[in-house]
Amino acid sequence: MTYYTFVAVILIYEIFAGLQVGFCKQGVTSPVYAKSAIERRIFSSGSNLDLIFLTFGTVTRINGIVFLVYLGYKTTWWHPVIIWVCGLVLMTLFSFLCKGRTGFTIPAFLAFLVLPISAAYLWYAV
Repeated sequence: MTYYTFVAVILIYEIFAGLQVGFCKQGVTSPVYAKSAIERRIFSSGSNLDLIFLTFGTVTRINGIVFLVYLGYKTTWWHPVIIWVCGLVLMTLFSFLCKGRTGFTIPAFLAFLVLPISAAYLWYAV
């Protein structure tokens, strides 16, 4: 595994984690008329799906931070800082690209597949 592949997987993890958190934030704070039908179903008052999305988003954020701290401990401390800043910039760019009809819905559902696989790969590769 090359260093660039490892950095690319970290950036993919950070992008999808940011999109997942953005979806949860948008679903919780947006008024009902501004949500899509899927968002209304997930973030309704009688649904437990919002708890699943919020828990998953929290766990992925904590895992990302702990992984970057661990990576800084195992390598040089400033590598994870640069990777994290680049991840924030890319996540912001991707969030602007996701301002469409479906919004963050499709990337948030895709994150349920991408994030556990990339997290397992990252922890295994260190």
